Formats: sequence, structure tokens, C-alpha cells
Amino acid sequence: MGSELGVTAASTPQPAYTAVSIWWACWAGTWTVIVASGVAYLIAHRNTPPLLLRGLGLSLSAVVVLHVYWASVQFGTMIGTIMPGDAEYWIMGTYLPCGIALFHASNSRFYHVAKLQEDYVIRSCGGIDLSSTSRGKLGAVDRFRRLAYTTKILVLVTVASLVQVKRPPPTPIDYRIGV
Repeated sequence: MGSELGVTAASTPQPAYTAVSIWWACWAGTWTVIVASGVAYLIAHRNTPPLLLRGLGLSLSAVVVLHVYWASVQFGTMIGTIMPGDAEYWIMGTYLPCGIALFHASNSRFYHVAKLQEDYVIRSCGGIDLSSTSRGKLGAVDRFRRLAYTTKILVLVTVASLVQVKRPPPTPIDYRIGV
């Protein structure tokens, strides 16, 4: 918060209904309708082979989280003066990394499916046996290694996201002279 938003110590915080903020709010609403229509179409056609391979759960959750982040930033021009000072930092530090992590998990899952298809083609054409699994130890690491690839990615993304969310914010630095 500060003078860039027109806020001073003597002013009362109120939403800024300028032409720019109204345009961005309308654009956010329009884009939300477009994204929601696309999500509804994908959910309605989720049983088609390309969408079954892609795994809609991770992809759509990534799109939704990143869209919520984008929409909150678009409305920031209008309600930035009435938000707490750390709200933008919290939104950016939570939604953006979680959305990118979900997007990465979705792409990793798709890559894994592509590798499985490639291995299947190699085995069916060349007769190579790639299934060498060992069932020895029962430790946590071995149990993690035996999980399905998508489950492994989700576990890692969840742990990393929780670390990101639980991380304390940096301490503010006071730049005043003589403090």
C-alpha cells in the first residue's frame, strides 16, 4: 500500500472504480466464463482416449488454481487499496507456486504415460522384458518407490506445496536511517 495507489495516512481506504479497474474486472469475468466453458467441455468429454491419457484431474486443478491467482491479481487494481498490505504477497506466495506445481505434476504424469507407451511398443515389437521388480524391504523409501508414478508425483508436489505455504514470510527490513 502506498502513494502509488493514491493512499495516504489521511485518506479513507475505498475501492478504486476507475476505467482501468473496471475494464480488468470485466475482462476477468469474461475470461472466467471462457475458462469455465472449456472446463465443462473437457469434463463432458472426459471418456475420450486423448483425455483419458492426459489425466484431467491434475490438469484442471492446475488451470483452476492458476486462474484463481490470475483473477485475484486482476481485481487487485480495484480493491488493492482496501486489502491488507500482505494479502498480495500471500496470494502470490500460495496460489502461484501451488498452481505451477500442479501443472508440473500434470505434465510429469503425461510424460510418464508416454514413456509407458514407448516401453510397450518396444516390448511388443522386440520381445524385450523390462519388468524387473524386487519385493525385498518394507521401509518407507521402498514403499514410496513401489507407488504408482502419479501417486509419487502427487506426494512430492503436496510436500513441496506444504513447505511453501508453511514457510514464514521474510522479515521486513527497516531502511530508515538511525534505527
